[in-house]
Amino acid sequence: MRNTSHPDRTWARTGGICGIAAILAYFGAAFLPVPDTAALVLAFAFGPLVAIASLGLVHAVERGPARVGARIAGFLGAAAGVTVLAMLTVQQALFAAYGRVPESDPSRMALVELGNAVHFGLDIAWDCLIAASITLFAIHLWRASRFGKVLSITGVLCGTLLFGINMAAFPDPPDSIGMLDMGPFCALWMLAVYGWMIGQARQ
Repeated sequence: MRNTSHPDRTWARTGGICGIAAILAYFGAAFLPVPDTAALVLAFAFGPLVAIASLGLVHAVERGPARVGARIAGFLGAAAGVTVLAMLTVQQALFAAYGRVPESDPSRMALVELGNAVHFGLDIAWDCLIAASITLFAIHLWRASRFGKVLSITGVLCGTLLFGINMAAFPDPPDSIGMLDMGPFCALWMLAVYGWMIGQARQ
């Protein structure tokens, strides 16, 4: 491994910390019995934290000269973080709008169908971007270490399955039609990678 400069170590450590915070926010928003406002804060923090973690991961996986594939993976991961923030904010705004339309209003069903199509589309865009980022980063992890090979194989599997299942389910989210949701599996993979990043920063 190349001698990692101080900025690289700082990026890797910062990215790893933000990444772990992102996964904790992801599971916290989904499963913790917290007030609605706190749940929104956790959910909305997820995307920006993933974006920062993706940029930090570029510095953790690069060896020697800059690697185009790693930079592309970082860009896709940052774009995914921005997209999931847009998806979640639009989704919550739509849910609030649904609540203001009386159940008896004949236009309510059309509004719900249209609104769902918007946030479902953004959700799939996020999944496609993060799937590509995971897959590319996983390929670059192959040479990192023995543990990196494990992360590489599982990451390619997670990324390709995430993309493939979403394409098969399009335009609906997979879990809404009874298909496997790869989100929690990808989140656990990302958590392992973020922990590895912090370890790399200490070397």
